[in-house]
Amino acid sequence: MPTYATATDLRTYTGLSSTDLPDNEANVLLVKAERDLDGLVVVNTVERTSENTFATTGRKFDPTTLADWQQVVLRDATCAQAEYRREMGDAFFIRGQHHEVTGPDYTTKGRLPRIAPGVWVAVGGTGLIKRTTTTYQRVAPPDPLSTTEPEDY
Repeated sequence: MPTYATATDLRTYTGLSSTDLPDNEANVLLVKAERDLDGLVVVNTVERTSENTFATTGRKFDPTTLADWQQVVLRDATCAQAEYRREMGDAFFIRGQHHEVTGPDYTTKGRLPRIAPGVWVAVGGTGLIKRTTTTYQRVAPPDPLSTTEPEDY
């Protein structure tokens, strides 16, 4: 089951009805979209313990620990990716993408992104998804001018 957004959230985002997008189809799209978003996160945002969402869902975000605005950003980004997956189809995410394709009377250069443009719009400037990393519990080096011995370095 998806944890970042619900089938109702996806239908609201896309403007589709439950007839056009039944719960089971929406949930499959949302789980795949969540996996895509988690792939953008360099470092897990939760520790892997039995008390957290990662242990029960395998997801890197626990929406219950996020601020309300972060939950909205995560929901919207997930819905954007799920909509993109529905539009592009499963085969698009399975087959390799080529930089250049040439046919008898055409040439196409570039690749279509695997992450929906709407995801970047949703998360842009929020800091929710960072594509950089740092070490965990990083300690600053001791001050070379200090006269006291550092406690933990």
